[in-house]
Amino acid sequence: MKILTLDEACTFMRTLLESKYVFACIGTYIRSDDASALELCNNLIHEYPNNIVLCEHGLENCIGSIVELDARKIAIIDSVLIGDVSAGSIILFNEDEINETCVLSTHSIPITTSISILHNTLGPDINVVFLGIVVKNIDIGLDMSPEVENTVRNVIRCLKGR
Repeated sequence: MKILTLDEACTFMRTLLESKYVFACIGTYIRSDDASALELCNNLIHEYPNNIVLCEHGLENCIGSIVELDARKIAIIDSVLIGDVSAGSIILFNEDEINETCVLSTHSIPITTSISILHNTLGPDINVVFLGIVVKNIDIGLDMSPEVENTVRNVIRCLKGR
């Protein structure tokens, strides 16, 4: 697990996109900051139409789309709840560091189970990384907290080169 600066996150994400990673962006729009990954990817989908899969309500809901793309490299982007890390921070996890205790659990199937299904379907050699956006508020609501919204907006701006 590594907390990335905004510049590190942008550089890393740009490298992933250039390396043909598929971004599987997870969240729900009605739980405030939980929309962060969806908002990020919705703003990138026109620039990277073959790299973005929107997974509203959980990774399990887009396994078919990821398999259809025959993705060999997958970057899962989701909201995370981590106690001592500031809201709006971006954290990089390797696949073996992903566990349900730190990942926001709005999913009906654990992310680790969905990743296992992807490995079983696409093969054991797929590469999976996880980028977590630390959230502040996951109450019912349509507005993201200023910290999370600022991070999402800055990453979008950076990846679009503005």
